[in-house]
Amino acid sequence: MSARRAVATIGMVVAMIALVAIVRVAYMPGRRHPVPVPDLSNTSPAGSANNSGTVQTPAIDNAGNPAATQENGKKTTYIKRISLEAGKYYLTVDYVDWLGGKAAVQAALEDGDCAIEGLSTAAALAKLAMLDANADLSEFGNCTPNGFYIRNVNSKLRKLEVVSGINVEYEPYWKNCATDCRASLDLSELARILSGEKLPYFNHESQFKDNPYDIEVASGRIEKIAWRYLP
Repeated sequence: MSARRAVATIGMVVAMIALVAIVRVAYMPGRRHPVPVPDLSNTSPAGSANNSGTVQTPAIDNAGNPAATQENGKKTTYIKRISLEAGKYYLTVDYVDWLGGKAAVQAALEDGDCAIEGLSTAAALAKLAMLDANADLSEFGNCTPNGFYIRNVNSKLRKLEVVSGINVEYEPYWKNCATDCRASLDLSELARILSGEKLPYFNHESQFKDNPYDIEVASGRIEKIAWRYLP
């Protein structure tokens, strides 16, 4: 065999080996690159139901404001803002838990807002758990000196429409009722109080500015607002 034929033969063999290697790599399991499939598990639109059937409503809308939500029932809340939009009043509220009895003591202990002399928090909670609902709680009196405890573990804000014509109801507990015995404020007056304004005809702004309020909600609209007295 001449040198020229030998070189040509070697070149053909090398080319065939390279071709076989390319084919093996192309069909080797685990080395292929399939078209990626998008993950649709978390793409439910705001306000739609997830797999559990719970309606997912955003706490904040696209403008950075609390989003309107659908709520029902009686709630104790702090009113953060009152707004008038297109002739309708809206309240931005922060729901809280108003607790009494054993539930109030337990929450205060768990939150670290009180302590029982001679007992650790765990021991105090264990002792409280052994008491029935109507038991004397005087030993735990420093946990709820006024007989209640306000708990706020969720800072979510909700924006709720107020039914037209609704006023803020309250009990005029103050003794000097001769000057002002009204039992309600309209929302424009409450808005002024919450903003820090002092009404010339009303001398109880401090009791209304930071107090909680009870509201009744149906289909996402507030049907009743009542000021809650703090003893």
